[in-house]
Amino acid sequence: MRTLTLLLLLPLTVFAETDFLGRCEKGGLMPPGLNPVPGRKYARDRLVDVQHLALDVTPDFARRSVAGEVTISFSPIAQNLQRLELDAVDLTIESVGGAGVTIAGHEVTKDKLIVNFAAPLAPGATAAVTVRYHATPENGLLFRTPEMGYPAGDTQCWSQGEAEFHRYWFPCYDYPNDRFTTEVVCHAPDGMEVVSNGKLVSRDRDKDGPLIRWHWKQELPHVNYLIAMAAGYFHRLDGQCGQTPLAVLVPPSEKDQAALAFRDTQAIMAFYEKELATPFPWVKYFSVYCHDFLAGGMENTSCTFNAAGALFPAEVGELDTIHRLDAHEMAHQWFGDLLTCRDWSHLWLNEGFASYYTVLYEEVKNGHDGMMISLWNEAQRVLRGNDTRPMVWRDYTEPMQQFDDRAYPRGAWVLHMLRCQLGPELYRKAITEYIRRHRDTNVTSDDLQETMEEVSGRSFDQYFDQWVHHGGVPELGIEYSWNEESKTARITVQQTQKVDEKVLLFSVPLPLRFTVKGADGKETTQDVTAAVNKAREDFSFTLTSKPLLLRVDPDMTVLAKVNYTPAGDMLEQQLKSDIIGRILAVKELAKRKDDATVKQLTEIIAADPH
Repeated sequence: MRTLTLLLLLPLTVFAETDFLGRCEKGGLMPPGLNPVPGRKYARDRLVDVQHLALDVTPDFARRSVAGEVTISFSPIAQNLQRLELDAVDLTIESVGGAGVTIAGHEVTKDKLIVNFAAPLAPGATAAVTVRYHATPENGLLFRTPEMGYPAGDTQCWSQGEAEFHRYWFPCYDYPNDRFTTEVVCHAPDGMEVVSNGKLVSRDRDKDGPLIRWHWKQELPHVNYLIAMAAGYFHRLDGQCGQTPLAVLVPPSEKDQAALAFRDTQAIMAFYEKELATPFPWVKYFSVYCHDFLAGGMENTSCTFNAAGALFPAEVGELDTIHRLDAHEMAHQWFGDLLTCRDWSHLWLNEGFASYYTVLYEEVKNGHDGMMISLWNEAQRVLRGNDTRPMVWRDYTEPMQQFDDRAYPRGAWVLHMLRCQLGPELYRKAITEYIRRHRDTNVTSDDLQETMEEVSGRSFDQYFDQWVHHGGVPELGIEYSWNEESKTARITVQQTQKVDEKVLLFSVPLPLRFTVKGADGKETTQDVTAAVNKAREDFSFTLTSKPLLLRVDPDMTVLAKVNYTPAGDMLEQQLKSDIIGRILAVKELAKRKDDATVKQLTEIIAADPH
């Protein structure tokens, strides 16, 4: 998922994937009805294997309520099962029935529907429980109607399952460590369109009423929070990528903006299929734009729901774009949907991958400099804070607290640094193997580390320890001096971050690039690497002449706060260097207030392509 983020450098307002981030991060505003629970969190016990969930619902748009029936097919895993516990909040249970098991009764608690069996169900036996219910949900399924102030003719309802919100509109096993097939039947007014996971099985008029019965079926297993349903009046455009049907659906009041929302979708899918060496894993890909959606986007299996507020008119031209939202949510169809984190402490395996592959698509869309700017912006989101919590963090009180900068930009940078250390080809080979090995399963950070190590032959114990299982970033103070007699550049690197049980002393390869002028008067560069792993270290490098410029980590390979000011004329030289070097030089010049510098900055900014 994602929320609105303003890029610092590009003249583009974009939705940057963080689902409810901004509303919920770090214990902030939570959606109503949540009950935070203190204490460390671990994956749930999974006493049954849910095999299939069939949901049949009728939304009432006037009352903003839903009546439904859910059938859950399951099998006990290892022990006799006397009762089945389902997550259910504020649902009115009308009846509970069973197939393959005799129901002795049921109990409704604050957050559970407990179905008791007359006799224990043996491991491996298959059974099904059917629950009829109705609800007026505050979470999970939300309505947008003219009576609520939305445009006439745009009436719609849509679901939002992540993290654990489906329990507010149907009973279910509402946790990500189980995968099962699903089907959704929705009875909606004639003229509305209903979108759900998988393929459309049928669309027929109800035999006993005016409603239209839409039947969608998801034939490949996925986790509960990825179940989706949107019903409403939409303007639709269709497309194709290979054999995969594509569509974009927007509210009728926004129909003129549909084409702009759709212009990158095919190219994004084609890039991901090539980059990941894995075909798009689902039978279709629809993007549905919803009024006042709770996040920028939500990667429901085969049908992403996005915020209609992200749409923009053609008059805006190149000043706006949705391609990052589109790229992020589509990346989730592999990372988050095909492979899903086993529990919320490993959320970065969903969000970090989606954020990073959005960055990689940026190179396709806007060239190498565009990708570097995207990386720069992701880094600033991490570095502007002082979050010392690890990415794999179990001390949250409510799952939505995990949807913050640790999962998104930090997760993206953890992958980027791996790619920098391994090189693009070996990294791609490892990620392809990670997908092949773990597709259609739930994953943890150990699964990724193990695959990386087996493919590369390298140990990543220290890397995952300092970047994934501990928090913070290296804060590097850099000092430079030149010895003309020995023709050596001396670099002193000091790690200044507070080192404690939360933040380690980092071990990082720190690239340095010297620009020197040869005897022929031509400028050349010399790349070296300082292996930084102590609190303070000195490094010496022999050069042919005094460097015109020293660039620290010029290709952005290390997530670090770098405190280094170019000496003498180096700042002027840096204004002619790479895109990140120019950004850093401009930021340094911006500290000055004299007229000459203001004039210089004005000219630089006017002339620079970015």
